Order: sequence, then C-alpha cells, then structure tokens
Amino acid sequence: MKKEVSDIEGAKLIGKHSASLLVQLFPVLLGVSPTWQLLFLTAGGMINAWGDFGQSRVNELISFISQHKDEFILEVVESEKFKAVFLVVLELHMKETSERRRNLLKNYLLNVGRDVHPEFDEHTKIISTMNIISFQEIEVLQIFNSGGVIENYKRSHQGTENMAFSYGGIASAVWDVTPNDHPLRILFPMQGPRDKMNQILLSLGNKDLLYTMNADNFGSGEEVKVRNITEFGKKFLDFISA
Repeated sequence: MKKEVSDIEGAKLIGKHSASLLVQLFPVLLGVSPTWQLLFLTAGGMINAWGDFGQSRVNELISFISQHKDEFILEVVESEKFKAVFLVVLELHMKETSERRRNLLKNYLLNVGRDVHPEFDEHTKIISTMNIISFQEIEVLQIFNSGGVIENYKRSHQGTENMAFSYGGIASAVWDVTPNDHPLRILFPMQGPRDKMNQILLSLGNKDLLYTMNADNFGSGEEVKVRNITEFGKKFLDFISA
C-alpha cells in the first residue's frame, strides 16, 4: 500500500523551514506533493546560496517534476537513497550550463524515481560518468545497446554472434542496417580518418561502458575491438533515457 503524506502533515513539516525560502518556492511548488516540497526545502541552504540564478534552475527542475509527477513512485521518493540522489542532482542541475546535460540529469532523476533497476547501487558512478561523457560517446554507446545497430546486424548475419567489432566492422554494420541519410553514417564513414572514433571507443571502454580490446596493429585504423556493451553500460543508458 502506498504511503501518502497529507497536506496537513506536509504543512506542519514545511513550517519548520525557512519562511523566506517558502515564499520564493511557493508559486512553483504548488504543482507537486508535500513530499517533494520537503525535499526542496531540505535543500534550502543550497538554493539560497545560488540566489536568483539558482532559483531559475530550481523552477526548471520543479516544472519537470510536476509534468512527470505521476511517474515517480512515492515510496522511492521517500527513501534515503532517492533523497541522496536528489540533492546531488539538484546541485549539478543548478551548476550545469548545458541544457542537454541538464536534461540528462532530469531523466536520471526520473528513472531513479521510477525505480528503474531497484537493486542497482552505484549511483555515484552513474553521476560521475554523466559528468564526463560526451554526447557523441553516448551516440556510439547506443549502437551496442539492445535493439541497436550491432544487435540488428548480428540477427541478419550468421556467425557474428560472438564477433568482436573493430572500426571497419562497426562501419560495415552501420552502413548495412541504416538508411542512406542516417547520421551514424557520418560518424562511421567507410573511408577516411579513424583516429577520433578509435579514441572514442577506447574512452567508452575506460569508462566501463564497453568491453574493448586493444588490437596489435597500431597505425592500421583498427586498433580497437569491441566485444559488447557492459552491464553498467546498459544500465547507464536506461538511467539517462527519456
């Protein structure tokens, strides 16, 4: 049975917090439950420290939560794990200048609140990876995820189930299963320099997102081979997905 926090109980708890912060947040907090109101007010010192700039970012986050409020599971939102994740996400969201990265943070918070992978307990690793991964790396990682280019290629080509893919193999798979105007074809041209993409593949391996191997053929453009996406890589994509 879901545990509900009544408006009266929420009001009593909220009354213990800063009146000035309540005045600032009240217009935007009207759209969320008392449980969420308490979470934001718990972070009052952090929000006040950022002033008007922080307030606009908080409003953005509250608006997102209000839009998705029925997708968050109340028992999860009330858990200690979620509160810890929320405070980290809130601070990063206020600092982040990139709207795309703020969207990743919001998606992550939502998926934690949806109880995606409830047994997963490496959220610090997820957050650290979000801070350093590039969007191009995310595009490449998705190629190896369930339902991605490599899986579709393996389904239609016998004998490739356990194949390790170097750049040439990945490019062949991309060109084999995507339409002519697909943006992945720009990332993986059949001809041309391969150094940057090899560096991306190695970087994804170093982040524990792909199983990668170094091939003993330096200078060939085929220096890296990818066996598969890691379990952490799959969970990472699940947590940042919209």
